[in-house]
Amino acid sequence: MRRRGEESLGGGILATIVQSFSSASRSMRVGSGRLESLASPAFIAALGLLVINDFALKPLFHNVLTGKLSDFAGLFALTLLVAALWPERRHLAACVIAVSFTFWKTSYAVPLIQAWNAVAPFPSGRTADLTDLVALPMIPLAVWAAPRLTPWPTPRVLQLALVGVALVAFTATS
Repeated sequence: MRRRGEESLGGGILATIVQSFSSASRSMRVGSGRLESLASPAFIAALGLLVINDFALKPLFHNVLTGKLSDFAGLFALTLLVAALWPERRHLAACVIAVSFTFWKTSYAVPLIQAWNAVAPFPSGRTADLTDLVALPMIPLAVWAAPRLTPWPTPRVLQLALVGVALVAFTATS
């Protein structure tokens, strides 16, 4: 008979495995408090700037400034969004964003875009411009800012709406 506090080897291992899976699934879920930081002035300003620039300023002016403005605002907002969803993995996510953005801006992305356009219901395209990499410092800036954001009190539905608008803005940007 076991004394209190002692577990059999099988029970201890099983309990550890179950606990690992349950904590992993908890960390994968978006907690109710995680989206709060998206209601911060920094995220809303970056997202608003991205939307206004892409849907109003670019069609009106279509110049170097409007192109770079999208990159700066988009990288900052995207990094803040990812940092809000996975705060404990924001540094890794920032690296993935930086590498992906760099790849996307090079000629190495052309075969990927062509393959996508061959099978996708809607075409994808981009302007290859290595000078856009000047916006990369926005990523570490957003990583630094993310835990320091002070959100405005907003209902959960508005936080989710911000995520929706952000996803549309990120995919609509050119």
